Amino acid sequence: MPTIMDHKDLDEKFKQLNRSPKRKEILLKLLSGETDEAIALALKIETGTVRRQISLICQLFGLKEEESYERRSRRSELISLFAKYKPELVRNKISTNFTPQVPFNSEQYIDLPQVESICHREILQPSALIRIKSPGLTGKTHLLKNILQYAQSQGYSAININFLEADQEVLSNIEALNYWFCNTIGYALFGATKMDIYWDKTLSSNMRCSVYFQDYILANLKTPLVLGLDNVDHIFPYTSLASDFFGLLRAWHEKGRNGNQWRNLRIILAYSTDVYIPLNINQSPFNVGQIIELPEFTKGQVQELAVRYGLNWHDKQVEKLMALVGGHPYLVQKALLHIKNQPHIKLEEVLNTAATPSGLYADHLWEIWVKLKQEPHLITAMKNLVQANQPILLNPEQVRQLNRMGLVRLSGNNVEPRCQLYRLYFRVWLN
Repeated sequence: MPTIMDHKDLDEKFKQLNRSPKRKEILLKLLSGETDEAIALALKIETGTVRRQISLICQLFGLKEEESYERRSRRSELISLFAKYKPELVRNKISTNFTPQVPFNSEQYIDLPQVESICHREILQPSALIRIKSPGLTGKTHLLKNILQYAQSQGYSAININFLEADQEVLSNIEALNYWFCNTIGYALFGATKMDIYWDKTLSSNMRCSVYFQDYILANLKTPLVLGLDNVDHIFPYTSLASDFFGLLRAWHEKGRNGNQWRNLRIILAYSTDVYIPLNINQSPFNVGQIIELPEFTKGQVQELAVRYGLNWHDKQVEKLMALVGGHPYLVQKALLHIKNQPHIKLEEVLNTAATPSGLYADHLWEIWVKLKQEPHLITAMKNLVQANQPILLNPEQVRQLNRMGLVRLSGNNVEPRCQLYRLYFRVWLN
Protein backbone atom coordinates (compact mmCIF):
# COMPACT_ATOMS: atom_id res chain seq x y z
CA MET A 1 0.00 0.00 0.00
CA PRO A 2 1.38 3.46 -0.88
CA THR A 3 2.81 5.50 1.98
CA ILE A 4 0.58 8.43 2.97
CA MET A 5 2.59 11.60 2.46
CA ASP A 6 2.16 15.11 3.74
CA HIS A 7 3.75 18.32 2.48
CA LYS A 8 6.85 17.91 4.67
CA ASP A 9 7.44 14.30 3.55
CA LEU A 10 7.17 15.26 -0.11
CA ASP A 11 9.58 18.18 0.34
CA GLU A 12 12.18 15.90 1.94
CA LYS A 13 11.89 13.29 -0.81
CA PHE A 14 12.01 15.96 -3.50
CA LYS A 15 15.23 17.38 -2.03
CA GLN A 16 16.80 13.91 -2.20
CA LEU A 17 16.50 14.11 -5.98
CA ASN A 18 19.10 16.89 -5.98
CA ARG A 19 21.66 14.10 -5.65
CA SER A 20 20.41 12.69 -8.97
CA PRO A 21 19.94 15.62 -11.40
CA LYS A 22 18.91 13.47 -14.35
CA ARG A 23 16.26 11.64 -12.33
CA LYS A 24 14.94 14.98 -11.09
CA GLU A 25 14.82 16.28 -14.65
CA ILE A 26 12.82 13.23 -15.71
CA LEU A 27 10.34 13.91 -12.91
CA LEU A 28 9.97 17.56 -13.86
CA LYS A 29 9.36 16.65 -17.50
CA LEU A 30 6.79 14.04 -16.47
CA LEU A 31 4.98 16.63 -14.35
CA SER A 32 5.01 19.05 -17.28
CA GLY A 33 3.06 16.53 -19.34
CA GLU A 34 5.80 15.14 -21.60
CA THR A 35 5.57 11.56 -22.86
CA ASP A 36 8.20 8.92 -22.15
CA GLU A 37 9.35 9.14 -25.75
CA ALA A 38 9.71 12.94 -25.62
CA ILE A 39 11.67 12.74 -22.36
CA ALA A 40 13.99 10.09 -23.82
CA LEU A 41 14.60 12.19 -26.92
CA ALA A 42 15.32 15.35 -24.91
CA LEU A 43 17.73 13.61 -22.52
CA LYS A 44 19.27 11.36 -25.19
CA ILE A 45 18.48 8.13 -23.34
CA GLU A 46 16.37 5.05 -24.11
CA THR A 47 12.63 5.07 -23.50
CA GLY A 48 13.03 1.99 -21.33
CA THR A 49 15.49 3.90 -19.15
CA VAL A 50 12.93 6.68 -18.70
CA ARG A 51 10.30 4.17 -17.58
CA ARG A 52 12.65 2.49 -15.12
CA GLN A 53 13.62 5.87 -13.67
CA ILE A 54 9.98 6.89 -13.28
CA SER A 55 9.31 3.60 -11.51
CA LEU A 56 12.16 4.35 -9.09
CA ILE A 57 10.82 7.87 -8.56
CA CYS A 58 7.39 6.44 -7.72
CA GLN A 59 9.01 4.13 -5.17
CA LEU A 60 10.90 7.06 -3.63
CA PHE A 61 7.55 8.76 -2.99
CA GLY A 62 6.03 5.59 -1.52
CA LEU A 63 4.23 4.45 -4.67
CA LYS A 64 5.43 0.94 -5.39
CA GLU A 65 4.20 -0.96 -8.46
CA GLU A 66 3.31 -4.56 -7.69
CA GLU A 67 2.17 -5.34 -11.23
CA SER A 68 3.33 -3.94 -14.57
CA TYR A 69 -0.15 -2.70 -15.43
CA GLU A 70 -0.19 -0.56 -12.26
CA ARG A 71 2.41 1.78 -13.75
CA ARG A 72 -0.14 4.33 -14.96
CA SER A 73 -1.94 4.39 -11.62
CA ARG A 74 1.26 5.07 -9.71
CA ARG A 75 2.16 7.84 -12.14
CA SER A 76 -1.28 9.37 -11.70
CA GLU A 77 -0.91 9.22 -7.92
CA LEU A 78 2.56 10.77 -8.15
CA ILE A 79 1.16 13.63 -10.23
CA SER A 80 -1.70 13.98 -7.74
CA LEU A 81 0.79 14.38 -4.89
CA PHE A 82 2.64 17.14 -6.65
CA ALA A 83 -0.58 18.81 -7.81
CA LYS A 84 -1.63 18.94 -4.15
CA TYR A 85 1.63 20.08 -2.55
CA LYS A 86 3.66 21.60 -5.41
CA PRO A 87 1.07 22.66 -8.03
CA GLU A 88 3.50 25.09 -9.62
CA LEU A 89 5.42 22.10 -11.04
CA VAL A 90 2.37 20.46 -12.60
CA ARG A 91 1.14 21.47 -16.01
CA ASN A 92 -2.49 22.55 -15.87
CA LYS A 93 -3.78 19.90 -18.23
CA ILE A 94 -2.74 17.09 -15.88
CA SER A 95 -3.35 18.75 -12.52
CA THR A 96 -5.85 17.25 -10.13
CA ASN A 97 -9.41 18.19 -9.18
CA PHE A 98 -10.35 19.39 -12.66
CA THR A 99 -13.80 19.41 -14.20
CA PRO A 100 -13.71 17.28 -17.36
CA GLN A 101 -14.66 19.38 -20.36
CA VAL A 102 -15.28 18.21 -23.91
CA PRO A 103 -14.94 21.26 -26.19
CA PHE A 104 -15.19 20.89 -29.95
CA ASN A 105 -15.01 23.31 -32.84
CA SER A 106 -18.57 24.48 -33.49
CA GLU A 107 -17.52 25.96 -36.83
CA GLN A 108 -16.80 22.48 -38.13
CA TYR A 109 -19.74 20.75 -36.49
CA ILE A 110 -22.89 20.47 -38.54
CA ASP A 111 -25.98 20.14 -36.40
CA LEU A 112 -27.96 16.96 -36.87
CA PRO A 113 -31.15 18.05 -35.09
CA GLN A 114 -33.03 14.77 -35.34
CA VAL A 115 -30.04 12.63 -34.36
CA GLU A 116 -28.98 14.97 -31.56
CA SER A 117 -32.53 15.21 -30.22
CA ILE A 118 -32.72 11.43 -29.97
CA CYS A 119 -29.33 11.23 -28.24
CA HIS A 120 -30.04 14.11 -25.83
CA ARG A 121 -33.36 12.59 -24.83
CA GLU A 122 -31.85 9.13 -24.45
CA ILE A 123 -28.86 10.15 -22.31
CA LEU A 124 -31.22 11.54 -19.67
CA GLN A 125 -32.76 8.12 -19.17
CA PRO A 126 -31.56 5.97 -16.26
CA SER A 127 -28.99 3.35 -17.36
CA ALA A 128 -28.92 4.79 -20.89
CA LEU A 129 -26.76 3.09 -23.52
CA ILE A 130 -26.19 4.75 -26.90
CA ARG A 131 -24.30 3.08 -29.76
CA ILE A 132 -22.88 5.34 -32.49
CA LYS A 133 -21.87 3.24 -35.46
CA SER A 134 -20.37 4.80 -38.59
CA PRO A 135 -17.26 4.41 -40.80
CA GLY A 136 -14.09 6.26 -39.91
CA LEU A 137 -13.88 10.07 -40.30
CA THR A 138 -17.64 10.56 -40.52
CA GLY A 139 -18.31 12.49 -37.32
CA LYS A 140 -18.74 9.86 -34.59
CA THR A 141 -16.37 11.64 -32.23
CA HIS A 142 -18.04 15.01 -32.84
CA LEU A 143 -21.45 13.56 -32.00
CA LEU A 144 -20.10 11.76 -28.95
CA LYS A 145 -18.61 15.02 -27.65
CA ASN A 146 -21.85 16.85 -28.42
CA ILE A 147 -23.73 14.38 -26.20
CA LEU A 148 -21.15 14.69 -23.43
CA GLN A 149 -21.35 18.46 -23.59
CA TYR A 150 -25.12 18.31 -23.40
CA ALA A 151 -24.90 15.96 -20.40
CA GLN A 152 -22.59 18.43 -18.66
CA SER A 153 -25.07 21.23 -19.33
CA GLN A 154 -27.59 19.12 -17.40
CA GLY A 155 -25.25 18.94 -14.42
CA TYR A 156 -23.96 15.43 -15.16
CA SER A 157 -20.35 14.29 -14.88
CA ALA A 158 -18.92 13.33 -18.27
CA ILE A 159 -15.75 11.47 -19.21
CA ASN A 160 -14.42 10.82 -22.73
CA ILE A 161 -12.13 7.80 -23.14
CA ASN A 162 -10.48 7.06 -26.48
CA PHE A 163 -9.55 3.39 -26.75
CA LEU A 164 -6.88 4.19 -29.31
CA GLU A 165 -4.86 5.25 -26.26
CA ALA A 166 -4.90 1.68 -24.94
CA ASP A 167 -1.49 0.27 -25.92
CA GLN A 168 -0.34 -3.34 -26.20
CA GLU A 169 0.41 -3.56 -22.49
CA VAL A 170 -3.12 -2.47 -21.63
CA LEU A 171 -4.57 -4.93 -24.14
CA SER A 172 -2.44 -7.85 -22.95
CA ASN A 173 -5.18 -9.22 -20.69
CA ILE A 174 -8.52 -8.29 -19.11
CA GLU A 175 -6.90 -7.42 -15.79
CA ALA A 176 -4.65 -4.80 -17.40
CA LEU A 177 -7.54 -3.34 -19.43
CA ASN A 178 -9.91 -3.12 -16.47
CA TYR A 179 -7.20 -1.55 -14.31
CA TRP A 180 -6.40 1.06 -16.99
CA PHE A 181 -10.09 1.76 -17.50
CA CYS A 182 -10.88 2.30 -13.81
CA ASN A 183 -7.65 4.19 -13.15
CA THR A 184 -8.33 6.58 -16.03
CA ILE A 185 -11.85 7.34 -14.86
CA GLY A 186 -10.99 7.62 -11.18
CA TYR A 187 -8.18 10.05 -11.83
CA ALA A 188 -10.21 12.13 -14.29
CA LEU A 189 -13.11 12.49 -11.87
CA PHE A 190 -11.40 12.89 -8.53
CA GLY A 191 -7.70 13.51 -9.17
CA ALA A 192 -6.90 10.37 -7.17
CA THR A 193 -7.57 6.76 -8.07
CA LYS A 194 -7.45 5.10 -4.62
CA MET A 195 -6.79 1.80 -6.36
CA ASP A 196 -4.92 0.61 -3.26
CA ILE A 197 -8.16 0.85 -1.27
CA TYR A 198 -10.86 -0.21 -3.71
CA TRP A 199 -9.05 -2.61 -6.08
CA ASP A 200 -9.65 -5.94 -4.30
CA LYS A 201 -7.24 -8.50 -5.73
CA THR A 202 -9.05 -11.39 -4.04
CA LEU A 203 -11.89 -10.98 -6.56
CA SER A 204 -12.06 -11.84 -10.25
CA SER A 205 -11.04 -9.03 -12.61
CA ASN A 206 -14.54 -8.05 -13.70
CA MET A 207 -15.86 -8.30 -10.15
CA ARG A 208 -13.15 -6.02 -8.73
CA CYS A 209 -13.83 -3.57 -11.57
CA SER A 210 -17.53 -3.54 -10.62
CA VAL A 211 -16.73 -3.10 -6.93
CA TYR A 212 -14.41 -0.19 -7.72
CA PHE A 213 -17.10 1.50 -9.79
CA GLN A 214 -19.84 0.89 -7.25
CA ASP A 215 -17.96 1.71 -4.04
CA TYR A 216 -15.69 4.50 -5.29
CA ILE A 217 -16.90 6.05 -8.54
CA LEU A 218 -20.68 5.94 -8.24
CA ALA A 219 -20.73 6.24 -4.44
CA ASN A 220 -18.82 9.52 -4.56
CA LEU A 221 -20.83 11.17 -7.32
CA LYS A 222 -24.01 13.10 -6.60
CA THR A 223 -24.99 13.28 -10.27
CA PRO A 224 -25.26 10.75 -13.11
CA LEU A 225 -22.03 9.81 -14.87
CA VAL A 226 -21.81 9.61 -18.67
CA LEU A 227 -18.95 7.58 -20.13
CA GLY A 228 -18.14 8.34 -23.77
CA LEU A 229 -16.14 5.35 -25.03
CA ASP A 230 -14.68 6.24 -28.42
CA ASN A 231 -13.13 3.80 -30.93
CA VAL A 232 -14.09 0.72 -28.92
CA ASP A 233 -13.61 -1.32 -32.10
CA HIS A 234 -9.87 -0.97 -31.39
CA ILE A 235 -10.23 -3.90 -28.98
CA PHE A 236 -12.45 -6.07 -31.20
CA PRO A 237 -9.49 -8.11 -32.53
CA TYR A 238 -8.62 -9.15 -28.95
CA THR A 239 -11.52 -11.58 -28.90
CA SER A 240 -11.26 -13.06 -25.40
CA LEU A 241 -10.49 -9.74 -23.75
CA ALA A 242 -13.22 -7.94 -25.70
CA SER A 243 -15.76 -10.60 -24.78
CA ASP A 244 -15.04 -10.12 -21.07
CA PHE A 245 -14.96 -6.31 -21.19
CA PHE A 246 -18.11 -5.81 -23.25
CA GLY A 247 -19.86 -8.45 -21.15
CA LEU A 248 -19.02 -6.28 -18.14
CA LEU A 249 -20.56 -3.18 -19.75
CA ARG A 250 -23.73 -5.14 -20.53
CA ALA A 251 -23.88 -6.36 -16.92
CA TRP A 252 -23.63 -2.75 -15.66
CA HIS A 253 -26.39 -1.70 -18.04
CA GLU A 254 -28.64 -4.48 -16.73
CA LYS A 255 -27.89 -3.54 -13.11
CA GLY A 256 -29.05 -0.03 -13.82
CA ARG A 257 -32.33 -1.25 -15.19
CA ASN A 258 -33.03 -2.81 -11.79
CA GLY A 259 -33.24 0.63 -10.20
CA ASN A 260 -30.14 0.73 -7.95
CA GLN A 261 -27.24 3.21 -7.99
CA TRP A 262 -26.09 1.81 -11.34
CA ARG A 263 -29.00 3.65 -12.96
CA ASN A 264 -26.78 6.76 -12.72
CA LEU A 265 -24.27 5.27 -15.15
CA ARG A 266 -24.90 6.16 -18.80
CA ILE A 267 -22.69 4.73 -21.55
CA ILE A 268 -21.98 5.84 -25.14
CA LEU A 269 -20.14 3.43 -27.45
CA ALA A 270 -18.65 4.74 -30.72
CA TYR A 271 -17.29 2.28 -33.28
CA SER A 272 -16.79 1.98 -37.02
CA THR A 273 -17.42 -1.64 -37.88
CA ASP A 274 -19.86 -4.44 -37.40
CA VAL A 275 -19.35 -6.38 -34.18
CA TYR A 276 -17.83 -9.75 -34.97
CA ILE A 277 -16.95 -10.84 -31.43
CA PRO A 278 -18.69 -14.12 -30.51
CA LEU A 279 -20.72 -12.61 -27.65
CA ASN A 280 -23.63 -14.33 -25.97
CA ILE A 281 -26.80 -12.47 -26.96
CA ASN A 282 -27.52 -11.81 -23.27
CA GLN A 283 -23.98 -10.55 -22.58
CA SER A 284 -23.52 -8.13 -25.47
CA PRO A 285 -24.00 -4.35 -25.20
CA PHE A 286 -24.35 -4.21 -28.99
CA ASN A 287 -27.94 -5.45 -29.15
CA VAL A 288 -29.45 -3.15 -26.51
CA GLY A 289 -29.89 0.58 -26.12
CA GLN A 290 -30.23 3.20 -28.85
CA ILE A 291 -28.37 2.62 -32.13
CA ILE A 292 -27.31 5.70 -34.11
CA GLU A 293 -25.90 5.47 -37.65
CA LEU A 294 -24.59 8.76 -39.03
CA PRO A 295 -25.63 9.95 -42.51
CA GLU A 296 -23.37 11.78 -44.96
CA PHE A 297 -23.71 15.53 -45.41
CA THR A 298 -26.51 16.68 -47.66
CA LYS A 299 -26.08 19.41 -50.27
CA GLY A 300 -27.77 21.88 -47.93
CA GLN A 301 -25.40 21.01 -45.09
CA VAL A 302 -22.33 21.44 -47.30
CA GLN A 303 -23.68 24.84 -48.34
CA GLU A 304 -24.17 25.73 -44.66
CA LEU A 305 -20.61 24.67 -43.87
CA ALA A 306 -19.25 26.79 -46.70
CA VAL A 307 -21.02 29.82 -45.20
CA ARG A 308 -19.56 29.04 -41.76
CA TYR A 309 -16.10 28.96 -43.32
CA GLY A 310 -16.74 32.36 -44.84
CA LEU A 311 -16.97 31.11 -48.42
CA ASN A 312 -19.47 32.73 -50.79
CA TRP A 313 -20.28 29.58 -52.73
CA HIS A 314 -23.11 29.01 -55.17
CA ASP A 315 -24.88 25.72 -55.87
CA LYS A 316 -22.51 24.82 -58.71
CA GLN A 317 -19.43 24.97 -56.49
CA VAL A 318 -21.09 22.77 -53.87
CA GLU A 319 -22.14 20.33 -56.57
CA LYS A 320 -18.63 20.16 -58.03
CA LEU A 321 -17.09 19.36 -54.66
CA MET A 322 -19.73 16.75 -53.86
CA ALA A 323 -19.32 15.15 -57.29
CA LEU A 324 -15.79 14.27 -56.19
CA VAL A 325 -16.10 13.53 -52.46
CA GLY A 326 -19.82 13.07 -51.95
CA GLY A 327 -21.04 14.08 -48.51
CA HIS A 328 -18.01 12.58 -46.72
CA PRO A 329 -17.68 14.87 -43.64
CA TYR A 330 -13.88 14.74 -43.42
CA LEU A 331 -13.21 15.22 -47.13
CA VAL A 332 -15.73 18.05 -47.45
CA GLN A 333 -14.37 19.96 -44.45
CA LYS A 334 -10.75 19.48 -45.48
CA ALA A 335 -11.47 21.16 -48.83
CA LEU A 336 -13.42 24.01 -47.25
CA LEU A 337 -10.74 24.68 -44.63
CA HIS A 338 -7.99 24.60 -47.26
CA ILE A 339 -9.74 27.15 -49.47
CA LYS A 340 -10.64 29.33 -46.49
CA ASN A 341 -7.00 29.47 -45.35
CA GLN A 342 -5.67 30.07 -48.86
CA PRO A 343 -8.15 32.40 -50.58
CA HIS A 344 -6.03 32.69 -53.73
CA ILE A 345 -6.63 28.99 -54.49
CA LYS A 346 -9.71 28.22 -56.55
CA LEU A 347 -11.93 25.16 -56.08
CA GLU A 348 -11.09 23.99 -59.61
CA GLU A 349 -7.38 23.83 -58.74
CA VAL A 350 -8.14 21.67 -55.70
CA LEU A 351 -10.38 19.32 -57.67
CA ASN A 352 -8.00 18.92 -60.61
CA THR A 353 -5.18 17.55 -58.44
CA ALA A 354 -7.25 16.00 -55.65
CA ALA A 355 -6.73 12.36 -56.69
CA THR A 356 -2.97 12.73 -57.24
CA PRO A 357 0.03 12.36 -54.90
CA SER A 358 0.49 16.13 -55.03
CA GLY A 359 -3.11 16.99 -54.21
CA LEU A 360 -4.97 18.10 -51.09
CA TYR A 361 -5.89 14.56 -50.05
CA ALA A 362 -2.47 12.99 -50.69
CA ASP A 363 -1.78 12.09 -47.05
CA HIS A 364 -5.27 10.71 -46.49
CA LEU A 365 -5.12 8.58 -49.64
CA TRP A 366 -1.61 7.37 -48.81
CA GLU A 367 -2.72 6.24 -45.35
CA ILE A 368 -5.52 4.21 -46.92
CA TRP A 369 -3.08 2.74 -49.43
CA VAL A 370 -0.74 1.66 -46.63
CA LYS A 371 -3.61 -0.05 -44.80
CA LEU A 372 -4.73 -1.82 -47.97
CA LYS A 373 -1.20 -3.10 -48.61
CA GLN A 374 -1.38 -4.97 -45.31
CA GLU A 375 -4.44 -6.88 -46.58
CA PRO A 376 -3.77 -8.28 -50.09
CA HIS A 377 -7.31 -9.63 -50.40
CA LEU A 378 -8.65 -6.11 -49.88
CA ILE A 379 -6.40 -4.76 -52.64
CA THR A 380 -7.94 -7.25 -55.05
CA ALA A 381 -11.45 -6.34 -53.92
CA MET A 382 -10.82 -2.61 -54.17
CA LYS A 383 -9.25 -3.02 -57.59
CA ASN A 384 -12.38 -4.79 -58.83
CA LEU A 385 -14.56 -2.06 -57.34
CA VAL A 386 -12.83 0.91 -58.94
CA GLN A 387 -12.67 -0.78 -62.35
CA ALA A 388 -16.39 -1.53 -62.37
CA ASN A 389 -18.84 1.11 -63.55
CA GLN A 390 -21.66 -0.10 -61.33
CA PRO A 391 -22.04 -1.68 -57.87
CA ILE A 392 -20.70 -5.25 -57.64
CA LEU A 393 -20.94 -8.21 -55.28
CA LEU A 394 -18.00 -8.87 -52.94
CA ASN A 395 -17.17 -11.35 -50.22
CA PRO A 396 -19.05 -10.33 -47.01
CA GLU A 397 -15.79 -10.14 -45.01
CA GLN A 398 -14.24 -7.86 -47.64
CA VAL A 399 -17.35 -5.67 -47.54
CA ARG A 400 -17.18 -5.47 -43.74
CA GLN A 401 -13.52 -4.41 -43.70
CA LEU A 402 -13.82 -1.92 -46.57
CA ASN A 403 -16.91 -0.40 -44.99
CA ARG A 404 -15.11 -0.05 -41.67
CA MET A 405 -12.38 1.89 -43.48
CA GLY A 406 -15.05 4.11 -45.02
CA LEU A 407 -14.13 3.16 -48.59
CA VAL A 408 -17.42 1.80 -49.88
CA ARG A 409 -21.09 2.58 -50.11
CA LEU A 410 -23.56 -0.28 -49.71
CA SER A 411 -26.27 -0.77 -52.31
CA GLY A 412 -28.36 -3.78 -51.34
CA ASN A 413 -26.07 -6.79 -51.60
CA ASN A 414 -23.65 -4.87 -53.80
CA VAL A 415 -21.06 -2.20 -53.07
CA GLU A 416 -19.33 0.66 -54.91
CA PRO A 417 -16.55 3.12 -54.03
CA ARG A 418 -17.61 5.62 -51.38
CA CYS A 419 -16.83 8.55 -53.66
CA GLN A 420 -15.29 9.44 -57.01
CA LEU A 421 -12.07 10.53 -55.32
CA TYR A 422 -11.37 6.96 -54.22
CA ARG A 423 -12.30 5.57 -57.62
CA LEU A 424 -9.93 7.90 -59.47
CA TYR A 425 -6.98 7.49 -57.09
CA PHE A 426 -7.09 3.72 -56.70
CA ARG A 427 -7.89 3.10 -60.35
CA VAL A 428 -4.40 4.47 -61.05
CA TRP A 429 -2.40 3.25 -58.08
CA LEU A 430 -3.83 -0.25 -57.78
CA ASN A 431 -2.65 -0.85 -61.33
